[in-house]
Amino acid sequence: GMRSVTWTQVAQYIILIIAYMIPLAMLGVATTIWTAYRFLASPTLGWAVGVGVVVGLLALTRAEQIVLLPLLVVPLFLSRRSLPFARRVGFVALAGVACVALIAPWTLYNADRFERPVLISNGAGQVLRAGNCDITYHGEFLGYTSLNFGGVGDPHGCTILEDEFAD
Repeated sequence: GMRSVTWTQVAQYIILIIAYMIPLAMLGVATTIWTAYRFLASPTLGWAVGVGVVVGLLALTRAEQIVLLPLLVVPLFLSRRSLPFARRVGFVALAGVACVALIAPWTLYNADRFERPVLISNGAGQVLRAGNCDITYHGEFLGYTSLNFGGVGDPHGCTILEDEFAD
């Protein structure tokens, strides 16, 4: 009765606190590191697949996290000198296949939705462009972003209209 209602309410607040305190990408990186350590302790097919799946999930949350596959997983798996080299390469391939198998449905779905290929995410280019232009590095709008990129041949790479900020 009341005990279950109370715990339900408490659980909601705990979940909200965790959601605001621990961003999903940080939780994903921590999980990737944890599964990688588990693989080191017990190099099995299951943990190799687990590491690949976690990296794939992390890449779906933040596309740039896919670099964990070549920068963490490959060296980690190949460093297990107690295993035959062919088995180490097999673990790397298995983790890669698990990662790709997880990302593939989203990539195939995107292939039909957009005019140009979008493998995982389409947000990085706009973020980089909006924050990396002369007006965001110097002057009145230092540290801001600009989504008004100007035309072809714009010497500044992007522009901010003065009336956007006039209040």
